[in-house]
Amino acid sequence: MLWKGMKTMMTKPFTIALILSLSFNVLFGYLSYSFYADKQVAEQSLKAATDANKSLEDALVKKETACKVTDVIVSEYTKEKQEIVRETDGVLDDIDKLPSMPVQVESKPKRQDNAKEQTKDAPVSLDGRLGDDIKRVLSQSCHSSKGSNCD
Repeated sequence: MLWKGMKTMMTKPFTIALILSLSFNVLFGYLSYSFYADKQVAEQSLKAATDANKSLEDALVKKETACKVTDVIVSEYTKEKQEIVRETDGVLDDIDKLPSMPVQVESKPKRQDNAKEQTKDAPVSLDGRLGDDIKRVLSQSCHSSKGSNCD
């Protein structure tokens, strides 16, 4: 009987300890599963952020390369433009230095007493021949700009 009484006395604390242990195991199992799910979500978010960061980094590198290429092109264009302006100014100065040949325009018949004689430099006809000096300046300009039809 003592054994029976002791057995009853011992089983009650063991039963309570067993129930308590089971409840803790269930609680820890649930928390473990919950934390594992949260960890998976965090890892997926981290992977998405890492991929986005990588693509942004690649885009930045491409933009920097494009800016460098654009800078080189603009720099070369500016140099060529300045060179062309210098050559054009030189040609215009050469043309300005050419002796001008005054062309007399036929004056209108004098119908009035106060009519003045008109002696102005008339523009050269587009169909007329160019002078040798102008031909020489244009030929020099064409050769300096590396034209294909400079003759």
